Amino acid sequence: MTFFISFSTRNRPVVREIMAGLRSRNIAFWDYSDEEWSIDMTAMILSRLKEEIDRCDYFVAVVSKESLDPDIGHFTRLEVAYALQEKKLHLENRVLTIELEGIKSSDYAGPYLPLKDFMHYELIWNEDKGKSILSFIGLMKRICRSVGVDYLPRISPHHRMPFWERFREEIRRYDHRMVSHIELMGNLGEFNEFFKLKLFPEALKSISHFIFTCEYTLPEYRLLYPWIVKGVTEQFLGKHREAIESFRKALETETDNPDALAGLGQAFRITGDYPSSVSCYEKAWQAANGIRKVNMMLNIIFSKVSGNVLPAPEERSFIMGLDVEQTVAADIAELEQRGLLSDFSDDPQEAVRDREKVISERSAEERSLILAAKALTCYCEAVTLYRVLPADRYRELLLKAYHIFKTEFPENAISNTGMVYYYYLTARYLNLSGEAERILSDAIARSEEDNALNRRELIQFLAEHHLVTGAYSRSAGLYEKELSGHFSDLRVAVYYALALYKSGNPKYREVCRKVLETLPSGYPGYYWSGFAHYLLGEVTYAQHDYGRSNQFGEYYERLV
Repeated sequence: MTFFISFSTRNRPVVREIMAGLRSRNIAFWDYSDEEWSIDMTAMILSRLKEEIDRCDYFVAVVSKESLDPDIGHFTRLEVAYALQEKKLHLENRVLTIELEGIKSSDYAGPYLPLKDFMHYELIWNEDKGKSILSFIGLMKRICRSVGVDYLPRISPHHRMPFWERFREEIRRYDHRMVSHIELMGNLGEFNEFFKLKLFPEALKSISHFIFTCEYTLPEYRLLYPWIVKGVTEQFLGKHREAIESFRKALETETDNPDALAGLGQAFRITGDYPSSVSCYEKAWQAANGIRKVNMMLNIIFSKVSGNVLPAPEERSFIMGLDVEQTVAADIAELEQRGLLSDFSDDPQEAVRDREKVISERSAEERSLILAAKALTCYCEAVTLYRVLPADRYRELLLKAYHIFKTEFPENAISNTGMVYYYYLTARYLNLSGEAERILSDAIARSEEDNALNRRELIQFLAEHHLVTGAYSRSAGLYEKELSGHFSDLRVAVYYALALYKSGNPKYREVCRKVLETLPSGYPGYYWSGFAHYLLGEVTYAQHDYGRSNQFGEYYERLV
């Protein structure tokens, strides 16, 4: 099926989007604004335009202020005049009118006048991306319905979804069962466009609606990649608990799916369940190959050291011997090979800029993951084996980790709160107290603009640092000024009580009693409950709760 699209070149950006949407349904069209298809603006253009209109199945008139203007829209008016006045295509229902914003019925004049009483497809395309995408997807659905083509949304290659091919194939596989469910396909189309523009709340709403409607109307359809995609979107929104449930739903359909396992591993790591994270990544590693296998191993090591589990000697050897730049180059090459760097804007210059931006972001992420894994491996070996390591070796490992954080891993690029914390600990264990405090203070300042940094946690780390260094009043003041709204977090409340206790403020007893009003839950709950008992001098209760905490942390005597 072939379309002729008549439009003003001043509306090229929005028309490019329309073309991309049509192309995804295998609809062909001639675009004389494209350099490959362009012709000289001479007398021959009219005959060429007529030839292309004669060949088309449908004539598409994009109506705008510019195309209607007698001066600006000279060629569009010629095209419309030929299609309507000579070919009479509108009387054969072979004309589709796409009306851009700001057009009124009274604007239709001259060669456009016959279209006034025919159906128009309105398209909103402006700075409000949310409304624009909903309008665009609605337009695509209506056009497909009008010309008898099943609407199947674009599933664009995206480096944030390396499994996009499998997602697309799953949707295509079930397309024949969803022909009557065009609204479902519209939800996926909306998701694709929202995700590309990083409008993640809207993307989550669209994919969630697709999933839940699917489960109701097509109960026999065992969803897989839609659940994985939902989990990825939830992770971008910081909804990691919800993402865990989404990945688990995907694994109900395919128990060993490596993409679901990798997503679940990341969600477990972020939520602090490091053993489960390692387990998921190890299963995903079994099915991986190429640079993906390397990345899975990086994640295994990263999750281990985050949980203070020393990687095996062969794993430590692997990560410390990994060439950073070669690995980054291999990662980009694989993205290229899999088509994940190819679906950008139809505008060549914009496409180049988008591509360069993606490569830059991805390279920085991969480089950061490798360097962080190296630094944490050195740190973990030092603190895990410090009782048996020679003093020189202990300091050598910490210095190596500190060097990576400070020089190879630029501080302003550390957008992970956990990495800031380990950088801080490395400095502290090297007895660089002033430097350790500076690391936290600078990160807190950066968190004003960097949403990836958790400001509350960073302030909490700084308050605990003041406790360690004997600045008890500063610590208590920081808790009261910045963290008073978070005393429901038992760790925050107990360390606040400890700061009060060490500074001689009797208010610590009140804070401890408040902690003990909460029934302990899990190992951490019993640990902090025991700590509160210890500060109150109730040693027997403290020992009892400490035992029930499975020795969650150091015994209280050492900390007090």
